[in-house]
Amino acid sequence: MNREIRFEYGFESVNGTVKKVYHLHEIPNIQQKCDVWNVLPIKYVRQSTGLKDKNGTEIFEGDLVQHDAWNYPFEVIFNDDKARFVCKLQTGLTQYIDYERLVVVGSVV
Repeated sequence: MNREIRFEYGFESVNGTVKKVYHLHEIPNIQQKCDVWNVLPIKYVRQSTGLKDKNGTEIFEGDLVQHDAWNYPFEVIFNDDKARFVCKLQTGLTQYIDYERLVVVGSVV
């Protein structure tokens, strides 16, 4: 798989969070590229997994995803020991991301 390395920046606004997504090669010039960089405070930064859910929505670290076989969401985290993104189960254990059966339902940020 040839994935693009992308980051989502969340900026705090009086109307909620303003989300902006940038490719890795854009980060050195982000102050010039981002129209809200010097206007709004950064709330979070999170990395794309390079995967999309079954509806075509890009999955980011910190997303809450739901598997079509289970009734509760999982948090997407990066597992340093396995050097990959995984789903964190309610028990704290981690599971490989079966992205073709997942739907993004929210985010922890």
